[in-house]
Amino acid sequence: MTRIGLIVPYLPQEETEHLFERCIKSIDKRFEVYVAIDYDHDGVSNMRNEGIDELIRSKVDYITFLDADDTMEPDAYDQMIEAIEEEPEEQIIQLNHRRRNLEGFAYVKFFNKRGTYEANKLPQFWFVVWNKAYKAELVRSIRFVPGLDHGEDEIFNLECLASARRIYCSERIHMTHHFDNPKSLSKIVTPEDLMAEQKCLMKFMNDHITDRKLTETVRTRQIELWTNKVYREAFGGM
Repeated sequence: MTRIGLIVPYLPQEETEHLFERCIKSIDKRFEVYVAIDYDHDGVSNMRNEGIDELIRSKVDYITFLDADDTMEPDAYDQMIEAIEEEPEEQIIQLNHRRRNLEGFAYVKFFNKRGTYEANKLPQFWFVVWNKAYKAELVRSIRFVPGLDHGEDEIFNLECLASARRIYCSERIHMTHHFDNPKSLSKIVTPEDLMAEQKCLMKFMNDHITDRKLTETVRTRQIELWTNKVYREAFGGM
């Protein structure tokens, strides 16, 4: 039987406690859940690393992630298992998801069609971890960058791609991404956060300078970042 470990990092806050409870209630008990409570404000990267360490010791087959303000679909476990079984040899499995806006309307948007995407032609939303299942063996020696508060997902995924070389996408839906967290880190971004992300991207590119597929991916990502809303607002509408 395939064992899937699920990591949920959470920073205790009165304003988000109800979102965390909503998240936990949505999780199928068949997942081997590791909830990392950030009592010491060590950051999401450290909490996820703590979870990876524990689940590797527990000898799960796959590791996935869920943010504390998002929710799993009722059939999430089955959808993930079936997505894995579509291409069991692949090391990174990406699924699609629902989005729920501030008005409470949930909609399905298939960002990617089923198939295998090479490292230089990645699917949309490749840079987040909450829509993927990773083979435990792949991430045994890969961790999030401690202290990185923005872009930590994409650096982790790039390190995984350096070994896996591709992502397999399933059209199955396993979770809902919510936009109702007033304390979401994506809404509280400073220029310093973005520059730290840039430094990590540049370091990754320098470490893999001879790998044309990966450097092409980083260059494409840089173009996306410097033209998106978060970057423009953080740097004064540039």
